[in-house]
Amino acid sequence: MIARSDGAPRNSVNCPRTRRPKQAASNRLERRLLEIEKVDPKAKRQVVQLPDTFIEREKLKQRIHQQETRS
Repeated sequence: MIARSDGAPRNSVNCPRTRRPKQAASNRLERRLLEIEKVDPKAKRQVVQLPDTFIEREKLKQRIHQQETRS
């Protein structure tokens, strides 16, 4: 067996195109996101818009609160 001098792991010498196994979703949100990835693009776009709306609303609330505390 020939070792590589570039510091690559030993298994990459034998099988350079091995893929890492997919990680299992660690929480409920990740599991849901993995399922969303499987739906058609139109439905996926609608689903992504929902959290965007919540995030935008929270940022707006923070800005308003900061302006009120400055006044």
